[in-house]
Amino acid sequence: MVSIFFGYGYYVVIPFLAIHAMKVLDKDLSYAGVLLTVQMLGGITGNIIAGFVGDFHGCRRILIISRCLSIVLFIMLPFAATAWHFMGIFFIFGMVFFMDRVANMAYPIQISPDNRRPTYVSLVTVIMFPAALLATLTSSIVRSVSHSIVPAACITVVAMCISLLFVIRIRDDRVS
Repeated sequence: MVSIFFGYGYYVVIPFLAIHAMKVLDKDLSYAGVLLTVQMLGGITGNIIAGFVGDFHGCRRILIISRCLSIVLFIMLPFAATAWHFMGIFFIFGMVFFMDRVANMAYPIQISPDNRRPTYVSLVTVIMFPAALLATLTSSIVRSVSHSIVPAACITVVAMCISLLFVIRIRDDRVS
């Protein structure tokens, strides 16, 4: 549950990611459509990857891959300077975001006893609300204090690292 909570660290930086990209690239609002399209393509790719990895290696592996790629992604974010950099960031973000969502929804089903599945799934859903709310509040505070993407990216990296540490510690969900 802690890994899911800190996994919502995405939401600290994401609300301002497109704004940052358009500011750095000096693009108008219509460029957000390009970034969203690239992110959606990444999301489709992430769903496909999550399906294959989940079938063969389990949800835990999907979460580890997602968290590791997210850490690298958000470390690179402040250094992005070209349209290709930002399209790569949006594609990878879409990919890891959807890999994460697939694993977070499927993992409780895989590890829970049949008679406890509704409880496990509902706990995951309950964790999502305060995690998203805290990330949104943190994002708003960070943005009001600093108009730079760097503090939000740093907070997101720390949250992803904490989440990764907890993911690594949970038991493997694959049963022979």
